[in-house]
Amino acid sequence: MDSFIGPRTNIPASVNRLVENAGAPEPELTGGGRHAYNDFLKRSYGGPCPPVGPPHKYRFTVYALDIPTVDDAGTPMTWRKLRVVIHDHVLAWASLTGLYGRDNSEGETSMTTNPTSIEQTIAALDTEYQAAVEKNDAATMDRILSDDFVLVTGSGKVFTKADLLNEARSGHIVYEHQRDTDQVVRVCGDTAVITALLSAKGTDQGKPFAYRVWFSDTYVRTSHGWRYVLGQSGARLSPE
Repeated sequence: MDSFIGPRTNIPASVNRLVENAGAPEPELTGGGRHAYNDFLKRSYGGPCPPVGPPHKYRFTVYALDIPTVDDAGTPMTWRKLRVVIHDHVLAWASLTGLYGRDNSEGETSMTTNPTSIEQTIAALDTEYQAAVEKNDAATMDRILSDDFVLVTGSGKVFTKADLLNEARSGHIVYEHQRDTDQVVRVCGDTAVITALLSAKGTDQGKPFAYRVWFSDTYVRTSHGWRYVLGQSGARLSPE
């Protein structure tokens, strides 16, 4: 289960670091920006504090928006509300995942980032693929897709690599946007599965469409690098 321990808003584009003690329980951040409410219903940074046992994942994500500020008047600005507010305003984002675990004997917390390098690679590769679909960039899609790739949609339709490349080359689908959020990557040896929520809007042969859909993409490590081998999507949801 995801828990949000330190959402912040309205950090100026000129800010390239957070000062010491920036997570203190004050609405305003030193240097600019404001705390939103975390899952403890506090306007502060909760900090990693896993229980004794296997390490927990802590993901730090920064979003660049096309709006100067986020209006947090009215109901409390939680991450779940913030996610809806910024949904159509994300220009770019970057994420770093750390593993924090509490030592059984010492009771201390430690961090390592190396085990997550594959997760970051897969997340970046899948983001690159979605961007290629948005641009009808068949060359990039061809590079990422395995030759025996198969996509199974929520309606039961099956598409091959050739089907998707031909669709991109035809240009009959024009995207206003196609991007995913809520990425979660699971790695098992030479196989990685990423799940995410895709939001798409555009026209298909001149007819408008807009929808969201949950999907899972499976990547396999080959001698030529990671390749996208299987895609599965659920039923289409109404747009936000």
